[in-house]
Amino acid sequence: MTSASVHDSQVAIPLIHMSSDRVTYLYGVMDSAYDAAAIRTASLENNHLPLIHLHTRPEPKTELPCRIVLPSEWDPAEKQRYKIRTAVERGFSRI
Repeated sequence: MTSASVHDSQVAIPLIHMSSDRVTYLYGVMDSAYDAAAIRTASLENNHLPLIHLHTRPEPKTELPCRIVLPSEWDPAEKQRYKIRTAVERGFSRI
């Protein structure tokens, strides 16, 4: 656990290493806040495929909500794994 002033991406790499020691998993599914070369590299070095949405900035002064468009190079299974992440996020928001 971290304080509210610590951004999640700052503890991503230690979390990758710690979780790799405890469980076996194949994918690192993260939102665009984790879009950094160091995080991708740490994930790959631990034999995890990083499914990280690219960080995009919305156009200024837009009235429309920012819609997430998944990368076209992801295969359908990778897109489905990323969509499951949003279900988890909805659960946490209700807590």
